[in-house]
Amino acid sequence: MYENLLKTVTNLGSPNVLVVGDFMLDVYIFGDAVKISQEAPVPVLNVTKHEYRCGGAGSVAADIAALGGKPNCLGVIGDDQNSEILKRKLSEIGADISGLFTASNHPTISKQRLIGLAQHLHRQQIIRMDYESKEPLTEEQYEKILQIYNDKLSSADIVCLQDYDKGLLSPPVCKEMIQSAKEANKMVLVDPSLTNDYSKYHGATAITPNRKETSLAVGYEIIDRETAAKAAEELAEKAGQSH
Repeated sequence: MYENLLKTVTNLGSPNVLVVGDFMLDVYIFGDAVKISQEAPVPVLNVTKHEYRCGGAGSVAADIAALGGKPNCLGVIGDDQNSEILKRKLSEIGADISGLFTASNHPTISKQRLIGLAQHLHRQQIIRMDYESKEPLTEEQYEKILQIYNDKLSSADIVCLQDYDKGLLSPPVCKEMIQSAKEANKMVLVDPSLTNDYSKYHGATAITPNRKETSLAVGYEIIDRETAAKAAEELAEKAGQSH
């Protein structure tokens, strides 16, 4: 099994992958938790370093680049410092970032994690702080995103939709992207959001929900191979895929 997987991965070549979705910046703030605050019963973190990583759809782009592919990024970022860091990190891995669309009314999605070490040992995440906007994009912004998508579609070998339910892949936009890709004879891979409605992914070539996402989508818990197979059949039918 592992030999077949290794052979498949090494024979992937260098496809141009159009990665569409919610691009994020993961921030890790490390420090020594040396004492408890006098202001509240919480640890005081003496910060020693920051690390920045591509998150969300950016993490997928990094994986594609590591496998030898060419990620072409399409998503929404803010007009802020985090967007500059994210673009730099993506550029460093060789990703095409020309499709990252700046929306002044939306901050770049960022997840900041405070990591404390007691006596320089026992690394422990203390808290995670998320920065994002729940405001929907405007019609003009959605039109711009679809324009960029259609411009990039012809040069893509495959389309990858990374849906974290942050507003970019709304049902109408998602459906239009899949339909356009099908008309252009491009395969579409979908990493779905945590939802019980897969209708917006109808027509995708493959959908890759994890166990939790699958359980929510079908309405029952995945506990063994039998329930996993049953759920796969149901979702394939909902998504209009051949079994």
